[in-house]
Amino acid sequence: VDAAEKPQRTDSKKLAEEEDNAMLASQWVPVPRVRCIVEPQAPEKIYIAVAGASSPFAGIYTLTPSIVDNLRPIYKSERFGNSTPCTLRFVPEGNCWIVERVPQMWRKNARTALKPGDLRFALAGATYDAPHPALVLARWEVRENGRWQTSPNQIFCKEVPEPPPEISLMGPSLKHDAASGTYVLLEELHDGRPAYWKEGTQQHIRYHGESRRWIVDLDGLNNTPTGALFADCNVPNPAEIDGHLSGERSVWRMASETGKFTHEPFFACYVGSMPAKQVYILGGPKLLRGVYTFRFRRLFNGRPCYMKEGTSWHVWWSVRKGCWVLGQCKGSDLGAKGEPQENSADVAAWCREDALAPYDCTQPWTVSASLGNFMKERPLACASVGAPPPVIQVDFPQENSPVMSGVYMASDAMHKGRHYYAKQCNRTKSDEWCIYYNSSNARWIVSRHGLDNLMHGRCEAWVSYDCPDPTCVVDSKWQVLEKNGKHLASSYFQVCSAEEAPETIFVHGACDIQGDAVYLAYNGVYVREKSLFCSRPMYRKEGTGDFLIRFWPQEQRWMICAQGVDLDNASMAECSTVCDCWHPAVVESIWCCYRQPEAKRTRAEQRRGSQSNLNKSALEKLFGKQTKDDEEEPSIGKLSSSAGSGAGGAADGTGKSVSGRSASGQSVSGRSMYSVARSAVSGISRATSQSRASSGAGSEPRSPLSPRDKHKQSLNKWHPLDSIQVVAIAPAPEMLLVHPMQPPELSGIYKMYGIHKGRPFYRLVSNDGEPLVSSPQTTDNRFLEFSEFGYCLRWHPEQGQWLLGEHARTIYVEYHTMRPCDDLTLAGGCGKPMTVSSISSEGPACSQGLALGSILVSIDGDTEMFTYQDVGDALQIQAPVVLEFKTPGPPDGQEGLARLPVDTPYPSSVTSPWEMMEEGNWNSFERPVQCRSLDAFPWSVIVSKYRRKPKELNDQYTLMQKLHGGRPAYQSNNGRFTICWAQDKLRWLIMDANVMQTRFEPGAHVDSSKATAYAKCFAPHPGSVREHGGYWETRTPQRKRTLQVTSSKMLLKRHEYEDMLQQTLGQLLSEATDHECTKLPGVQEGEQRFDAARINRILRDMDLVMSEAQAHGLSNEELLFKFREARRGLAGALLLELLHGQKDAEQAGTATLASWMETLTEMRALLRSDQADPNTEYEDGWTAMHYVARYGKSEAWIYDAATTLISFGGSIEKPTKLGLTPILLAIGTQRLEHVRALMRLEWPDVLALSLRPTSTSEADDMLL
Repeated sequence: VDAAEKPQRTDSKKLAEEEDNAMLASQWVPVPRVRCIVEPQAPEKIYIAVAGASSPFAGIYTLTPSIVDNLRPIYKSERFGNSTPCTLRFVPEGNCWIVERVPQMWRKNARTALKPGDLRFALAGATYDAPHPALVLARWEVRENGRWQTSPNQIFCKEVPEPPPEISLMGPSLKHDAASGTYVLLEELHDGRPAYWKEGTQQHIRYHGESRRWIVDLDGLNNTPTGALFADCNVPNPAEIDGHLSGERSVWRMASETGKFTHEPFFACYVGSMPAKQVYILGGPKLLRGVYTFRFRRLFNGRPCYMKEGTSWHVWWSVRKGCWVLGQCKGSDLGAKGEPQENSADVAAWCREDALAPYDCTQPWTVSASLGNFMKERPLACASVGAPPPVIQVDFPQENSPVMSGVYMASDAMHKGRHYYAKQCNRTKSDEWCIYYNSSNARWIVSRHGLDNLMHGRCEAWVSYDCPDPTCVVDSKWQVLEKNGKHLASSYFQVCSAEEAPETIFVHGACDIQGDAVYLAYNGVYVREKSLFCSRPMYRKEGTGDFLIRFWPQEQRWMICAQGVDLDNASMAECSTVCDCWHPAVVESIWCCYRQPEAKRTRAEQRRGSQSNLNKSALEKLFGKQTKDDEEEPSIGKLSSSAGSGAGGAADGTGKSVSGRSASGQSVSGRSMYSVARSAVSGISRATSQSRASSGAGSEPRSPLSPRDKHKQSLNKWHPLDSIQVVAIAPAPEMLLVHPMQPPELSGIYKMYGIHKGRPFYRLVSNDGEPLVSSPQTTDNRFLEFSEFGYCLRWHPEQGQWLLGEHARTIYVEYHTMRPCDDLTLAGGCGKPMTVSSISSEGPACSQGLALGSILVSIDGDTEMFTYQDVGDALQIQAPVVLEFKTPGPPDGQEGLARLPVDTPYPSSVTSPWEMMEEGNWNSFERPVQCRSLDAFPWSVIVSKYRRKPKELNDQYTLMQKLHGGRPAYQSNNGRFTICWAQDKLRWLIMDANVMQTRFEPGAHVDSSKATAYAKCFAPHPGSVREHGGYWETRTPQRKRTLQVTSSKMLLKRHEYEDMLQQTLGQLLSEATDHECTKLPGVQEGEQRFDAARINRILRDMDLVMSEAQAHGLSNEELLFKFREARRGLAGALLLELLHGQKDAEQAGTATLASWMETLTEMRALLRSDQADPNTEYEDGWTAMHYVARYGKSEAWIYDAATTLISFGGSIEKPTKLGLTPILLAIGTQRLEHVRALMRLEWPDVLALSLRPTSTSEADDMLL
């Protein structure tokens, strides 16, 4: 009978009084508190605890099976050191359970004299007849000074439970995060108690028996009496420290930086995985939204409970209702004083899902109808609040932007339940910029004078939004303090989480054009250091490590400096920019180079290290020549964005250093970086030419400069060079499209096949993705003997360049004494390649790494004679001999057919010009080589951060149905702006319909000089400009590069892109076959001419779209065949125009022998490269053969030209509309050498034939 238990509830007390009255009246009444149970088995261990106090007899007691006193179990406590253990036994004389401690000497000498009912050594007891002490329901008493009295602290005696398999530690402060987390139970005990381990770390929770405390170790399982945290509490497992079993609440103590241990009253241990510290209620009524904080060390109904700071709104699990409840408990705090009165709570929302935490609920929450109709609001949801962003970025592009904008870092402490942020770089010592949360008015505040220290009660900016951190403000505008002292809403003020610093970044475009042009050595790939410098990431150049990129907080400046210089001296930097951002890859301002006079440049040149081998002429090829259109561009510095290349800025992209002629005979030119960079670099004021090393040296003493004047003076030494770009390195592209290459067999798709020398290498593949080992060209039009190993694109770190060449390594096997036939065998021979079929395991070939399938190339330098021998005879040679083999794999040497001489992470990273190997020298390509990744196009892109007019430029742009210039085009939702690719300028454009005064249509000519913004790079779509080394530049001069174009997550599928390709091909096909479209207007009556400029544009678009169709494996063969035939016809029209133009020059007397030879060369280029149709004709039936026969310069020239036309399918017998064949035209002009040249095509012996004019009949004269 639970008679000793004091009733705690009113109904229990009333029931007890009724029972007592009934017994006095000798009446039989029901007694619900009487229980009759089967005698249970005694537990192995029990636990005695004293609530709120330490006690000498508290702890764990173990059953002693060999001792049974009065058929009741006896328990003994744990023994640590020399301490005397306590005994827990039953005393039948007093019908009670007692805890006693018998001294050791008494045990040895007078144990038999101690009677069973002797209580002289008893420490505590409880009068209750129970089978074992864990079933005692009576209140325990303590014995002090020989007298029994009720204990002021409640004593518990309970069975030791099984340790939970998973526990968690958690506290409210950031300093608790190191030890916070979920810990799992270890199989082995530690000091007799369970131990726990945090997975993936060296953190453990253990018990130290001698000091009777639980300890948290951060560096492994130790045996010391202290650790990072400890709690003096002798409990069975750490989950009981908080009093879940006994009600005892022990406080954890944590080691501080001074070595002392401080009390942490809100750090606690919980059963199960770690709950979230805070939850965020979003959606639903505004009254309920906000952050709710976990009630640390307090659980309600065994589950976490959350409370909104400064209010009585709670989120808790209601056992009675069986759901999660969001309500207001007026005047109470759940978990503060025992069990709350749920009946008094006003329930506003609930979720009936039985989840362990409210943020785990997947079912929708229901909002009470008493709060009104919130159908228009977002549905109420509960989400866990993770760790706050450690770094945030404030951006406000106004007059006070440099002061307020910058990087703010999270503090270790919390302010009014939220983490606050402090700015790292303050302009003045009095500034203490910070962002904190004010719970009294639910505002995030930007203050210039520290926490809660507002001048005149006004802050610099604020927003009313209850959210976990300021980056979560999404649908409210910040109120910014204006000059008139009022706060006005600003859509430009932005607070966002700082991007994670990338592991690698890429610096390109740094070019010093002062004296001799130099492509500076600090261009290249940089790797992030493990440690921070001035609380910011620091990067070191890959490979050499001779350059660093670091942050200098004194001037809020990112700098590129040489290794070994003073890191605290900003004047030693090679390049820098003022921008307070988290890492250099997000710098929006223009990078600047330091300049000094020619006489003081020696030291700087020594610090630069090894320079690239590009001279002034190479830089002119790298950046092209300047055009009139580019001279009018008002951009800062007017330098190319692509690795200092500017190939994207060429008018036709030829990359020639001097103006020349295209295949169609039209004049082309490029853009010179040298001229424009020299004006940006060398055209500076005389005051800025002082050497930084000798600044002020040797001059008269000057008065001290103010900090502002010093800052102005330092700025005068830095000169902007807008070609420099620092970008984060994106993942390596899987597929690359490289075209147009010379020879054309090298153009096509390159697929990544692994890593070589630390960077990816690519192989030329077919449309099905397999390596291409045979030429895609026909035998007649083949430019090179295609390698059976295929071709690859690889990185060569020693030369700092990308090489395109044969996918084969050269291996030399030297035989000093052994004959080659004793080491290996070959297959093939007799005119076929000799391949290795077997290799001995201990010969020279195996030691050199020769693989099966390798091809024998030479024997002692002989590359031809042995190929006609039998394989058995070829190896029957005596030593010493050297065999040269080629084996599949990327080579290690410098051999190659083409190269990209720039240090880039991938060959598609920049638009630098490629070079090809010709007669042992590297020469530029006639047309720029485009190397870009084959990325899927997004359905839409978003343009943002354009802070000038028109504001409508910031919008979402949707993909158009047809390609423009072989690339996708996007149109804004308002229909005014369009993003398209300009092939003539090799750049992306943002065009304004109001400026063009016409609506954009795919395929139409676009005047790039009227673009609102542009980006010079080979990016496959405008959303990937930054990943391909470019940036968006506006027409009006700007101090920062803020305009951004980002891609949507929805990408174009393969069949959707094929439909777009077919529509574009159909449009170009109809345009190519429309003769009225290709006619040249304004010619004389009866004469027909082709519009060469329009045909060139159509051919360019057709080439681009055809390359896209081949790259994506378009399967419509019928359409592709018609497309190729139409393209051949257009190229044939250019051939006609080329000969017609030369004829006009000859008649005008301006043609020279050199121009005739150049015309012949361009004829061959059109027939071979463009596959021009030599039988294309004008309306009168004249073909290219007719022009050659009629207007040729000489007999030799006509013979070469006619031979070339016939080799590509030209007809010498095709008549005009009047029935004249080419030979009849030659006869009619009375030019016998023309007739002889044409006759030689059929009869070579006619060269010795003597031809002379004879008399003709009247009919022949009329015919001729």
